[in-house]
Amino acid sequence: MRIFGALLALTLGACSSLPPAPGASLPARSSVQDFTLEGRFALQIKRAEAPSEKAAGRVYWQHDRAGGADRLRLSTPLGSGLAEVHFDKNRAVLTTADRQQRSSEDPARLLQDATGYPLPLTQLPHWLLGRPQAGETLELDEQARPSRLISPPWRVAYRYPDTSPDALPQRLDITHPEIELRLFIEQWQSP
Repeated sequence: MRIFGALLALTLGACSSLPPAPGASLPARSSVQDFTLEGRFALQIKRAEAPSEKAAGRVYWQHDRAGGADRLRLSTPLGSGLAEVHFDKNRAVLTTADRQQRSSEDPARLLQDATGYPLPLTQLPHWLLGRPQAGETLELDEQARPSRLISPPWRVAYRYPDTSPDALPQRLDITHPEIELRLFIEQWQSP
């Protein structure tokens, strides 16, 4: 898989899911601040002037809201490392499987330079939990859970493992006019 596909998957991600770890209880979605998740992603890039590109693999994500930092690790479907990115609102460092690094004071700029797309890296932790920011619109389902978040030109659709009002999403479909990313969350953890 080319690094291009791996980098795109870092910013956005068929399919059964695994239950939470034995003995683990998940907090109510509204109380989650920090989290760790593991899952899979499927990505498709559609450009008018070129054939579509596809990528798939695994994702591991740690979000530390109090510390203001995120760490994402991408791997192939079989677990071989592709890339890792550490970021906060002021800086991002991308490390590829061959240990080459890129960094930027602007996390979104780093990924745009690496991929050619303006990707919403710093918005993703909010989107995962269905927490809209200024200029975004959130629609709720019958259980008052996030069902769709709109942040033009991005759209995020949520699916849940059950009907619990506090359920954390199990799948996110993140779309843009040229990008389709599916993130399948197999395990959530929150301290």
